[in-house]
Amino acid sequence: MGLYGSLYVPMCPYVSLCPPTCQSLSPRSHWLSRFPWQRCSLPRCTLRPSLHAHHPRHCAFHLRDWDIARLQRLLQVGGVSYDTEPPPGVTPPPGGGCWLEELKEPPGAPPHDAPCGRPTDVGQAGLCRSHYSEYLISMIWSVGVDPLRLYGCSELLLAAQRHLPAGRPPKEQHESEAQYTQRLRQLLQSEAPVRPRPRKRSPAHPICVFNQRTRDGSGAV
Repeated sequence: MGLYGSLYVPMCPYVSLCPPTCQSLSPRSHWLSRFPWQRCSLPRCTLRPSLHAHHPRHCAFHLRDWDIARLQRLLQVGGVSYDTEPPPGVTPPPGGGCWLEELKEPPGAPPHDAPCGRPTDVGQAGLCRSHYSEYLISMIWSVGVDPLRLYGCSELLLAAQRHLPAGRPPKEQHESEAQYTQRLRQLLQSEAPVRPRPRKRSPAHPICVFNQRTRDGSGAV
């Protein structure tokens, strides 16, 4: 698991270990042995030989820097509903702020669960920015909403280079910019599709399940 800035990112299953790096690690003694390694299958991967990951487009790795409004817009475009108000029965902590419980480790005191307490904004379900971002990304990840729908030109070119198995194809002489970008979109959708990763159980309330998954250490997405 990793922490990128203030956004919690669970262990991504798309981590690759390219040879010869994998041959130099002891699977029994090295801490990397705890991860479910697979050899990189991209024929033209430019990251070999190294430990690296090819994260899907809807992974938190790529969405962690999106602002709240853009994440919400992506869910709207995908027809996915999300919460903007706290769940019934949830009350803010005595000092105000984010109500989501997290593990606190104060100096001189044992670790314990307590409300986050960071500042919140209207329309974010009573959560701070980082926890609300995690919640929105967890919805995008589980349903499989493709960020391709909101990509601008530069993001599209980068995604084609990063995710297409053969890399980004060159622009043909007869193609206009609009035709080229449309071809890239179609290639990404057909050759590198985004797939949903549904939860194992149906949530009674999305934020309540997100709260439980955060507390039990199973991750946000």
